[in-house]
Amino acid sequence: MAGSKSKIRQALSRAKNWVQKGAQYPWALRNEVAQVTRVLRSSQWNMGYGVGQVHETLEKEFAEYTGCAEAVAVNTGGMALQVAMRALGITPADEVVHQIDTCLANAFAVLNAGGTPIFVDSNPETMGLSIPALEKAVGPHTKLIVPVHLWGNPDNISEIKRIAQTRNIPILEDCCLALGATDGAGHVGHQAAAAVFSFGCVKPIQAGEGGMIVAQDRALAKEMRAIRNWGDRMREFGEGDVKTLAWNGRMSEIIAAVALEQLRGYPTLLKEIRANTEQFVDYLKKIPWVTPVHSPGRSSYNQFILRFHSERAPFSRDSFSTTLRALGAGTEPANFEPMNRYSFFKKGSWKTWVPQNRHLTCTKNYNASFPNADRIFDHTHFGICRNNFLGKDAVKTLIQRFEKAINESTLHREAPPLAVSRK
Repeated sequence: MAGSKSKIRQALSRAKNWVQKGAQYPWALRNEVAQVTRVLRSSQWNMGYGVGQVHETLEKEFAEYTGCAEAVAVNTGGMALQVAMRALGITPADEVVHQIDTCLANAFAVLNAGGTPIFVDSNPETMGLSIPALEKAVGPHTKLIVPVHLWGNPDNISEIKRIAQTRNIPILEDCCLALGATDGAGHVGHQAAAAVFSFGCVKPIQAGEGGMIVAQDRALAKEMRAIRNWGDRMREFGEGDVKTLAWNGRMSEIIAAVALEQLRGYPTLLKEIRANTEQFVDYLKKIPWVTPVHSPGRSSYNQFILRFHSERAPFSRDSFSTTLRALGAGTEPANFEPMNRYSFFKKGSWKTWVPQNRHLTCTKNYNASFPNADRIFDHTHFGICRNNFLGKDAVKTLIQRFEKAINESTLHREAPPLAVSRK
C-alpha cells in the first residue's frame, strides 16, 4: 500500500510540472502505460471473452470508491444513461425529466433509450434542478427523474428524493462530471436507483472514452450487464435468450486499463484540486462582484463556477471572462446552452422520435420559458477550467491573471448605455 501511495505522489509531482509548462489534462496519474501494455500482451482485449479481466477489477474498485454494491462498465457515459434507462423499464410513452441546461447527450440518451425528455429550469444557486420547477413538471407520465451534478456540484438530492418518493418515481443520477463529489450522505450516486459516470473528454478521470453505471441492486446490475452486450443473458443468467432491445455497450479492456489507473490516482489529485480551489475562494472574498456557487454537499470542482453580479461590477461578465481567457486562464460557460435553442427541438425534428400522443406536451414544454437557465448562460455565471487548479503554482498564476484581468477590464470598461427617452 505504501508503494502505491508513493507512485501516486510521484505522478502528482509530475502533474504539477506539467501544469507549470502549460500542459493540458489528462495525464497519466499512475501506471496507465504498464497496465495497457499488460492488456496488449494478453489475448483479452475485449470484455466479451476471458476471465479475470481488467474491467472486472475496475468495476470492483469503482463500486468501492462510490459506496455502491455494483458497478457496470460500458463504452461511453451516454451509453451508460441509455443502458440504465432501458434496465429501469423506460418505454416511448414515458417522460424522463431533467434540467434544460445540461449536456445535449442527456436528452438524446432519453430518446435513444425510447423515452420522452421533459425539460426543467435550473437553480442559479446550485446549478442543479429548480425544485419548484421540478414539482410542476412531474406528471402522470413521469417515469424517471435525472438530476445532473453539473461540473461536480452536487444537486439537492434530498429534495429531489422527497418529490420522487411521494410519486414512486425512480432517480437516475448523472454523475458524469462529478466523480468524488459528495451529497452529505456519501458519494453522489449512491442514493439513486442507479447513477452514471463518464471517462470521456473533460471528465474527472479520462480514458479516451468509457463510462460506468453504479447501483445498489445486484439484480438491476445483472440486467444492465446483459443489455450492454446486445441483451445476451447467457453470461449473467445462464439463459440462451434475449428479452429486451439492447446495444453493444461493451468497454474495451484497453480503455478499462487506463480508467483503472486513473481511478487509483484520482483521490490524491482531487485532494490537490480541492486545496487549491479553497485558496482561490479565500482570494475571492475581497471581490464583491463574484461569488462561488455553493451547492449542497461538497463539489469535486470539475469546473469552478462563479456567479457574476453585474449590478456590483464596473464591467460586464463577457468582457471580464474574455479578458481572463486572453491572459491564459481558461474560462467557459457555467452551464450548457439551453436545449430548446437547438434546431432539433426548436424546429420540431424531435417529433420523429416521440410518440404522437406526447407531441402536445412536448411542444408546450420545448417552447416554454426557462428564465434561470437563460440568465445563467447569457449573463450571470461563468466557469474557470480545472487546469487552473492542478497545482499550487497554477492557482497562484490564476490569481495573478485575475488581478490583471480586473485592471484591464476596468481600464477598458464599456461606456454606459445612452438613456432612452420613454413617452
